[in-house]
Amino acid sequence: MAGKSLVVSMEITVAQREHGCRFNDKHRITKGMRRLTVKKDRDELNYCLPCAQKFLAAGIARLLAVQTEITGQPAHQDTQPKSSNAELSGRAPR
Repeated sequence: MAGKSLVVSMEITVAQREHGCRFNDKHRITKGMRRLTVKKDRDELNYCLPCAQKFLAAGIARLLAVQTEITGQPAHQDTQPKSSNAELSGRAPR
């Protein structure tokens, strides 16, 4: 059943040059680091993985709360990602 989605288009990409994280400019994304790229209108917004993980977890919690309100039953909340410190550093696999 295809339909509308509340989830925006996003993917993990590798930075081609150094730049700041869109969420926190103090966080640097260096060339070769993995990052979350979110497509919004015709722009691509890039976030470091630690920042992306924080706001994705918050968004999942909000969606689960709405689902619980709709169904009247607690939603399954397995939102903690199973990732290593190396993955969170944003370094691309070699």
